[in-house]
Amino acid sequence: MRRSDFVVTSTYGSLGSGTTNTDVVHQMVGDDNNFYVPDFYNDRIKKHSLNDLTYVSKYGSYGTATSSLNLPSGIFVDDTRLTVADSGNKRLVNLDKSTYAFVSSVSVNYNVSAPEAYILGNSKYKFLIYSRTNEQNLGLLDVILEKRNVSDDSLASSIKILPDGITMSS
Repeated sequence: MRRSDFVVTSTYGSLGSGTTNTDVVHQMVGDDNNFYVPDFYNDRIKKHSLNDLTYVSKYGSYGTATSSLNLPSGIFVDDTRLTVADSGNKRLVNLDKSTYAFVSSVSVNYNVSAPEAYILGNSKYKFLIYSRTNEQNLGLLDVILEKRNVSDDSLASSIKILPDGITMSS
């Protein structure tokens, strides 16, 4: 495929911090009426209408408090909650979907050098995937896939995926 094989049908917003802007998006998720965007460098979650892409609301600002976010990269939505991979604060944050009220959080072993996580899920489990590098960010150490219970974010199981040629010593 060549670049000329694709046609842009519409665009919305540009780089920045306004209501129609974002600054790096890793993942989006939707429900029946809206889609939610973790706006990585603006430290917020944005909600837009699926119907016409209009801005609806936002949550978050930079910080470490329960009402703050730091580099949100992944998001999961169910009927009542949003779960945000708050990468810079090394946690999963659960928010009430309609009010953005803080519900709970759980610590996750993100890497400081390259915080980035993605969340997929269903009605029973959330699947969190994130990578870790060494402190100097010189190379990938591993990728972690965690299976967590939707009800309380408890860890059901996890697996560590190592790069080719790398072995673990006990």
